Amino acid sequence: MNERPPNWECPWCGPNGVPIDHTLPRHLQICEDCQRTDVPVPASAPPARTPGTETIIEQLRAILRSHIADFHRPWPGMEFGKTILGNSLLGALAEYGCDPMRR
Repeated sequence: MNERPPNWECPWCGPNGVPIDHTLPRHLQICEDCQRTDVPVPASAPPARTPGTETIIEQLRAILRSHIADFHRPWPGMEFGKTILGNSLLGALAEYGCDPMRR
């Protein structure tokens, strides 16, 4: 399937808030304008590890474990900040070629 259906609309900027159609190829799931802001797909091969990388990875994992342990503590006025910080840590681990879900 190389074309969108005739009644297709972008789930991100369309007026009806439709869900993403995962049966379409990835490049057809959202419109061309929204694809410019889409998060790039990570490379399939993890980056080469340098001598200090293992230390950095362990530090990131320690910060993430601490963050998860305190996740249910209130952050007055900054509740969304908890999620942003957690996703940032997971993204940093993914950039180092780690599976961020590994404990």
